[in-house]
Amino acid sequence: MAGKLKSMYLWAVRRPGYLLLAGDGDRLAAEDPKRFAHAWIGLMLLSLGWGLVCVALWAAAWHLFVDYSRMFFMPVAFVVTGMVLGLYRRALLALGEAFSGGDPRAAPLLSCAGVVFLVLVLLGLKTGSGPHYETPLLPAWQWVRPAPMFRALLLGPLWGGWAMLIVPQFCRPNGRTEPAVAAFATGCGALVAAGCMGAVAAATTLYFNYMPWWQLSISGAAIITAILCGVAFCKLNGGLDRRSLLAANLLTQMVFLSAYLVNRCRAGL
Repeated sequence: MAGKLKSMYLWAVRRPGYLLLAGDGDRLAAEDPKRFAHAWIGLMLLSLGWGLVCVALWAAAWHLFVDYSRMFFMPVAFVVTGMVLGLYRRALLALGEAFSGGDPRAAPLLSCAGVVFLVLVLLGLKTGSGPHYETPLLPAWQWVRPAPMFRALLLGPLWGGWAMLIVPQFCRPNGRTEPAVAAFATGCGALVAAGCMGAVAAATTLYFNYMPWWQLSISGAAIITAILCGVAFCKLNGGLDRRSLLAANLLTQMVFLSAYLVNRCRAGL
């Protein structure tokens, strides 16, 4: 059993989508760039999988460490630790570097500020009744419409993954673009980016349909952030590169969660 799990893990971490998002830079450079021509598929599936992992981490922490203060400190700690030490470690570092303006001393501090911001935003996901949520669906299908805070955790990584698809539509590869990133940008066309945006936006609208119509601004905030900030990061870095894509990914997730909280507070929920 342990051998099979190890084989599955080794297979997963060798996928182009994982390497692009969380792989080591030297390992990425050593790969055949042709492998990344359709990495957007694995990237979006990986983002969906990570959203499910976040939901599982939150639920597990809630059941193991019941927080009677209703502040959900342990679930937030589990999710943030998973992000910082796991799949989005490089994205967090890239975001700090993007905002540092090239100052190596400021980048770590800005990355730490990003962690603090994530903690504060995730604390805002708390509800008064824990992770349980009434739904008319049969028990076997209740996972389709999870608790509202779980919906935000699930959709955030998808918007971040989509940000990495849309930025190459506005910033084309140049001489300083990594070969793997250039292949990824070439294989991910405008139709792919538009289709994925439509799917994620539709899921966001459906999941937050308990809010008034202005909940559409949640998707709008994610879209605007991904495009404007992604392009700005590319300009600052001298062209399209992996660091710009990773920074756009995590920042889009942060803005998406913030927009969700603003809309929820505005609706009095």
